[in-house]
Amino acid sequence: MSGNAPLSIAWGRREGNAPLDVGRSLSTLRGQKGEAEVLQAFDARGVAGPRHVTSAYLHMQRALTTGRTRLRDHGAILAVYLAGTDQLERALGRVGLQADTREIVLVRSPAGELSEVLRSLGFSASPPQEAQGPTEETLRRLGIDVPASGGVPRERWELLVLEQTAMVDLPR
Repeated sequence: MSGNAPLSIAWGRREGNAPLDVGRSLSTLRGQKGEAEVLQAFDARGVAGPRHVTSAYLHMQRALTTGRTRLRDHGAILAVYLAGTDQLERALGRVGLQADTREIVLVRSPAGELSEVLRSLGFSASPPQEAQGPTEETLRRLGIDVPASGGVPRERWELLVLEQTAMVDLPR
């Protein structure tokens, strides 16, 4: 997204088998955040595509506007909605960077250039996942029971993910 869009989303891939230094990556992001409301990287295995990120972002904005969140960090709030859970620790397990992360989704709000941020993290730009849609691994990472979704055609799996994102707002 670019122009007047509230959000930029970029996919990145890294080569090699060396473990990702998660602490260094998070420190690099903090150092480059500047005035951005959100500059956050997520493990792409837990992201169903650009609509998933945009939906989570819109839910985050609504939660901030209505005061429905106890979290202060906007990146953490975005992670909660992206992961489809109201527990930050669980969210980070589902969509947070891990030592074995090879592909990331980088999100910035307001919209801005992300290619240099990708490079500083050791990633190169790659196409978003939206062409293939969510995989079984994506559903599992997000806590969606793949066998239970057996009645749902694969081309509608993204709707399962978007529904889970929306359900974070339901009272428990």
